[in-house]
Formats: sequence, structure tokens, C-alpha cells
Amino acid sequence: MSADYAALSSDERIVGGARLQPVHTATTVRVQAAESLVTDAPFADTKEAFGGYYIVSADDQDAALALPARIPAARPSPASHEAAPPDSWIATSDDRCTSSVPQTTD
Repeated sequence: MSADYAALSSDERIVGGARLQPVHTATTVRVQAAESLVTDAPFADTKEAFGGYYIVSADDQDAALALPARIPAARPSPASHEAAPPDSWIATSDDRCTSSVPQTTD
């Protein structure tokens, strides 16, 4: 782990997250008419891969959106990070909002 990742993971706003295994280790589950079809390997035909995610607890969305620029994987261009709040914001005991900032890699 680089010093940048160590600094990011020690940020109190990062409350969870994980790096994911490479795409070739994925399993796809399709459900149709209550039947599951499990297939080894990813199904999506895309150049992007979901490389990991962070769970962020911040005072507001602007504070949460400041974190992706610190992720070392964002530095080699091009790279992107998508941030989306959960379906409903969860107020914690200290009245902060909790959301997630997923990490994607090209």
C-alpha cells in the first residue's frame, strides 16, 4: 500500500471500503422468472471495471466529493470515479450524512 493510500484510509471520513479482485475473477448472476443462472466471468461488455469502493461519512456532499481526487488510481489519466448517494441518506448519531464513493478503473 502506498503512502497515499495509507493517508487516505486514515482519513476519518472514510468509514469502509475495499479493493476488488480483477475482472476475470468475477461471477455473473442473472435472474429471470425466479431462476438464477450463474456464470463464471463478467457479463458486461465494457472497457471499464469496478476496481473498489469507499464508504464515506461526511458533513455534506461537497466534503464527500473532495475525497476521490486523493485516490492514487485517479492520477494516471484517464481514470474516473463516480459518486452517488444511497437511495436515502442515513443520519448517524452525530447528525452526519453517510453515502458511498465507488472507485472505477479503466
